[in-house]
Amino acid sequence: MKSFSLIICSLALLISCSVKHFNSEFIEFNHMNAVVIEGDKLIITLIPTDNKRKSVRVKIFIKGEYFDNKRVSYEQYQKIINIILSIKQEELELQKKQNHLSGVLDGGSNSLYFKKDNMEKKIYNYGISKDNHKKFYEATELILKAANLEINDIE
Repeated sequence: MKSFSLIICSLALLISCSVKHFNSEFIEFNHMNAVVIEGDKLIITLIPTDNKRKSVRVKIFIKGEYFDNKRVSYEQYQKIINIILSIKQEELELQKKQNHLSGVLDGGSNSLYFKKDNMEKKIYNYGISKDNHKKFYEATELILKAANLEINDIE
């Protein structure tokens, strides 16, 4: 009888663990400039926690190595999400001004990726300029601030 009770308790524990909501929400910022010697790959990931304080973990990887783990408020995280959701990929294309294209010299490639449950949004950009990439620039600036970095570190 004890083994039967043990099996029932084990099954109940297994089922309760598998039913627990898995937090599949995050924002990821990737930057890489191949022109920089040895590269300057940077990945910043913001992951909301399930605790009552509603804080967000900020994980930082520089050149493939784990650098730091910080926290920001859920309000800051939500502000970044709202900006990302308002960005349209077409807005990031180089703009024509008086019959010539404007561009960014050696700006590197950048991407923003937001995932929440079944919803995903990916935005790609080459270079980063406050004038040409307004919302993308603003979201990037807020993500870098959350990681205690500055936009000048990737411009």
